[in-house]
Amino acid sequence: MEVRVASSTTYARFTDGLFDLDIIYGEPQNREDLIVIPLSEEIVSPLCSPEMASSLGSIRDIFRFPLIRSDLKRIQWIDWFEANNLGSPPVPTMSFDRSFMALDAAANGLGIALESNVLARPDLDSGRLVPAFVGACRDNRYIGHYLAYPKTGSQRRLAKVFAEWLAR
Repeated sequence: MEVRVASSTTYARFTDGLFDLDIIYGEPQNREDLIVIPLSEEIVSPLCSPEMASSLGSIRDIFRFPLIRSDLKRIQWIDWFEANNLGSPPVPTMSFDRSFMALDAAANGLGIALESNVLARPDLDSGRLVPAFVGACRDNRYIGHYLAYPKTGSQRRLAKVFAEWLAR
């Protein structure tokens, strides 16, 4: 079995034969021809450097710090502010089109990033990042990634085997 990995913000087109399955960020569109398997639940919460977290007393302190936006995230600051009854969020000071850049900016003390615990796991484990408000806020939980492959086609059996292996 050959595994080729490609990164894109568009879904794989299975009709051209280049891909047998796709790992999709967010709820897949046009599911009627696909077998879709949820991969994991994510928690999206404000993350920052330990130094910044030490100066946060209450959830309202978030208004005193720069917000970092990840452009391609399904959950944005407005969603988090609404879930926490904080009204409208201030305009983010900086935005990035890749989560790893937003996480790095937050770890370097440039602000607070709203990010996935799955993507931030290495920085959380190393202590470079910490949750900004432990137990003091409502974080957004959702299924972040799905595995999808066609219901029919010549490579369906291999895609199913790979999907089962990946899900384990």
